[in-house]
Amino acid sequence: MPGYQPTLDQIEIVRLIGISLAAVACISAIPAVMDIVDHLRSETSLGVARWAYLVLMLAALQGAYAAYVHQLPDWSTVWVVTVVTLVIATGYALMLGLTFITRSDAWVVSVLDLGDVFRGGRASVWCFVMLCLTSLVSYFTGRISVRWRHELIGA
Repeated sequence: MPGYQPTLDQIEIVRLIGISLAAVACISAIPAVMDIVDHLRSETSLGVARWAYLVLMLAALQGAYAAYVHQLPDWSTVWVVTVVTLVIATGYALMLGLTFITRSDAWVVSVLDLGDVFRGGRASVWCFVMLCLTSLVSYFTGRISVRWRHELIGA
């Protein structure tokens, strides 16, 4: 029984999905890298904020899925990327909502060390931008996956 072979168009689409996912991961890591650089430059720094570690972990996860989608060009792989980016977008939406409804002395702000970025409103803007980017990637990968599956089963 022969195995599944994606077409050249499907491989190109998967490459573009991987590149877009890697680009979103790099963009999402920018504030965390800036926080680390600020920590390294300042002698009186208290350390790297917890939110920076969380953001770098999410960026690494997105980078891993960018590599994953390149290795297995299939509709189900693209669907998994859709679900993962949707979960990440949900996290950004929750953080965006928290930046609107919580005060700067709330426990979640102190746990994540969001004090400086929270007061300036930068956290809200960054969460909104990342929500938009991850939602777009999730939407387009979901459309591609569904369309690809329908072509495969002939529906």
